[in-house]
Amino acid sequence: MLAFEEITENGEPWYNALQIVFGIGATIVSILIPILIKRLDMKKYVLGCVIWGAGICIIGLAYKEPFFFVGAILIGIGLPVSSLTRVYLIQTHVPKLMLGRAFSSNAVLLYASNTLSLALYASFLSFLSIRSLILISGASILVIVCFYTLHMLFRNKPGV
Repeated sequence: MLAFEEITENGEPWYNALQIVFGIGATIVSILIPILIKRLDMKKYVLGCVIWGAGICIIGLAYKEPFFFVGAILIGIGLPVSSLTRVYLIQTHVPKLMLGRAFSSNAVLLYASNTLSLALYASFLSFLSIRSLILISGASILVIVCFYTLHMLFRNKPGV
């Protein structure tokens, strides 16, 4: 919303439209995933993170109204893929007796990271632009995913 307030005269309607586009995209993807994909794995989780991070980067790089919607569509695809994959992985890799703890821990981590990121964004806004924060966020997701992917590629290689 702050970005739309910065680049348009009437930011709230633009932001509302963006939320609608994201919501429709995320809902459609969430419905299609169980129909189209029968088994989720870390590769799909990483792919979801890449799509999600790319969407955020597009918003930060282009910083124009149409690209906000392109980015929101990508985020609406990547976020449900990674979220539903995380839930699937917990259900399939955690012993049944520990599922309650696993999902509780997952929820605590998600809420804590959201609270921490909001606090950090509020403090960073005093010396960084909104566009910079958006770009840094998207790039951070992509960099972390790249490091994870490289780690997984080279972790079992002899002599490395």
